[in-house]
Amino acid sequence: MFLRYRPEGSEADTLYEFRPERTDYNRGRVAEKLYAKACGERRTWEQFVVDAKQGSITARKVALWLALTDTHPMTRFDDVPDFRAGELTLEYSKQELRLMRESIKDDTEMLELEKRGVLAQLDREVESAQAGSDEPDAQPDPEIVEPTELGKDDPNLNGEPSTS
Repeated sequence: MFLRYRPEGSEADTLYEFRPERTDYNRGRVAEKLYAKACGERRTWEQFVVDAKQGSITARKVALWLALTDTHPMTRFDDVPDFRAGELTLEYSKQELRLMRESIKDDTEMLELEKRGVLAQLDREVESAQAGSDEPDAQPDPEIVEPTELGKDDPNLNGEPSTS
């Protein structure tokens, strides 16, 4: 998932990738403690991640700190910008949206009409979403013949231009 930070009055925004499942133990433990301290109660890693997804401004600040420390390891939590609620938003990557779509597609309890609407919305979101580091490697299209392969097994093609 991504955190998009756009300070008020700025035309530019910054996109930070936040991959909670790839966070190492030490950074996760520190993030958990920072979040618990900011909330004033004990919070687990899973609660922190869910709270960030559900819009907790405090959880998102800790998530932003984690994302910042990926590229700037010495960033202190106190150095994370004091942002307004609308300046930091969470967005899902293409792959996360695809996984959500598969889960909903396989849901047997959802009404069919509601399911079609949700699936159509997710399809639109996948098109505009950012590709994250969780994006699977592109598979070659079996319909496309690579130029180096063209004519390799055809004895009638010898690489010479056609005279007919």
